[in-house]
Amino acid sequence: MPIEESRRGAGLETVVRTIAAGGLLAYPAETMYGLGGDGTRADVIRRISLLKGHEEERGFLLLIHRAEHWSWAASSFPPAASRLAERFWPGPLTLLLPALPDHPAAFGGKVALRVPDLPEVRLWVERCGLPLLSTSANRAGEEPLRDPESVCERFADRLDLIVDGPRFGASGLPSTIVDATVDPPSIVRRGALPLDEDGLAGLHGESR
Repeated sequence: MPIEESRRGAGLETVVRTIAAGGLLAYPAETMYGLGGDGTRADVIRRISLLKGHEEERGFLLLIHRAEHWSWAASSFPPAASRLAERFWPGPLTLLLPALPDHPAAFGGKVALRVPDLPEVRLWVERCGLPLLSTSANRAGEEPLRDPESVCERFADRLDLIVDGPRFGASGLPSTIVDATVDPPSIVRRGALPLDEDGLAGLHGESR
C-alpha cells in the first residue's frame, strides 16, 4: 500500500484493521523501515521477535499519539520525562519509563515510549487507541532496511501489510534513548537527537 493511501479512507481503515487484528506491518519510519503491531499483545511481540531472529527476550519500543498517552504502558511519568517530552516530542527521542506491571512490551521493569514525527503513524495510533510496537525492519545482527524493495524481499511472506514509502540514505540514525526512571536521567543510546549529558543536566536544573 502506498503511504499516501494509509492516511485516509479505505487505506487508513486497512492499516487500523490490520493492527487491531494482531497483524504485523512494515512501514517507513524517519530514517529506515520499521516493523509494527499491537503493542499490548504478547503474541504480536513474540511474532516480531521470531521475525527478527532474537534468541533472547528483550523489550520493544512503543509509539504513542501524544505524551498524555504514557499511561497506556507506563506506571508514572517523572517530571524530567515531562520536560523532555515537552521539548522533543514529536521527534527522535525514546524515553524509558517505569512499566505497568506485567506489560508485555516491558523489559527489566521499564518500557520505551516515543511520539514519532510521523503524522500517519500518529493517526494510526489515534484511530487504534493503543500503542504501536515498533522496531527496525531487519534480522538480528543485520543492517536496518531502508527501502521498500528490500523489505518485500526479506519479509513479505511473513507480514500482513507493507506500507510503501521512500528510500532512505544509509546514514540515518535511530532515536536517542534516555532513561527517565533515574534521577538525573541518563543517555542509554546516542542517536538522531543531538542530546548529551550537559543538555540533560540543563533540563534537570530547570526544575530546581
